[in-house]
Amino acid sequence: MPRQLLSDHVYTLLRDWIVGGRLAPGQRLVESEIARGFGTSQAPPREAIKRLAYEGLVISQPHRGTYVARVSERQAQDVRDIRVMFEEYAARRVAGRLDAEHARLLTKDVDRLRRAAAQDDIGAFRDADMSFHRHVCESADNAALIRLWRMIESSLWDLHVLGDPRYAGSWGAMAEHHAELLDVLRRGDPDVAGPMFADHAAGETARYLPDRSGPAPGR
Repeated sequence: MPRQLLSDHVYTLLRDWIVGGRLAPGQRLVESEIARGFGTSQAPPREAIKRLAYEGLVISQPHRGTYVARVSERQAQDVRDIRVMFEEYAARRVAGRLDAEHARLLTKDVDRLRRAAAQDDIGAFRDADMSFHRHVCESADNAALIRLWRMIESSLWDLHVLGDPRYAGSWGAMAEHHAELLDVLRRGDPDVAGPMFADHAAGETARYLPDRSGPAPGR
């Protein structure tokens, strides 16, 4: 297999393992061990790790090695505050004015969330979740909001992945809550939709903060 294809293969699997929680925050990544595991030279793992570092999913520390990144409570708080403002604004603007195309996309996102929850596929659930909220912002039809959302989306993704990856509640219930969020946009009351999205953004982010009280419930 050509080196670039090997690098892509290693990158895809490592990223899936980080997203799915198989590689935990703080876990060390050793190029030589990864190379042995994949049966390659160290070049493909090295290139894959560089791509993961660019995405913020791993951190390289001089003389110490490379580790799956962690999200600090301060970082989580900063991103949460911005997200709450964006989502409340978008929901107020969209409520009662949701166009057919974005209604279709959001319905598809909810279906993906339900399917991922049923299959206990954390990575797919997060992908669908980010897609849902991106589509809400896009449906607000505000170019500045869309640009700002894209600027923070990678930070939101990092927060999803690098906080404690085990959500302690029901994934199925979370999927159904997204169906309720879509329903409130369709019903068309900005004074209901805005606070509901703000509460969701604040609460959902907090669920992914590292749990200092002990091991997270297994899933």
